Amino acid sequence: MRLIAVRLEIYELLFSSGYVDHDQKNNYAHCLLHCGQLEKGLTEIDEVLRDYNAFAIAWITRGEIMEAKNEISEAIISYKKAISIEPLPALGGKKTNEVALAHLKRLDAV
Repeated sequence: MRLIAVRLEIYELLFSSGYVDHDQKNNYAHCLLHCGQLEKGLTEIDEVLRDYNAFAIAWITRGEIMEAKNEISEAIISYKKAISIEPLPALGGKKTNEVALAHLKRLDAV
């Protein structure tokens, strides 16, 4: 947990200096998730998705946050959105969405 807290501090320092990158904002939201700061994480990831709606990894992060909030239907929607953006590897997509598919299977939503 200490390592995640350090990562949060680094991201906050980067962002306060004006450095904003959608990959790093996604990572920041993921760290917030693991620190239990779900509302802040959701705010951050929704901001990323507002600007980069076709960012599949961010949709997975959003799904994980929604799942942690026990908002399962919203989590499923987010995971399915990720797969719709980048098809599964067998269909020519990236391995990233195998993660989304694994979440959907675990939630019995496939």
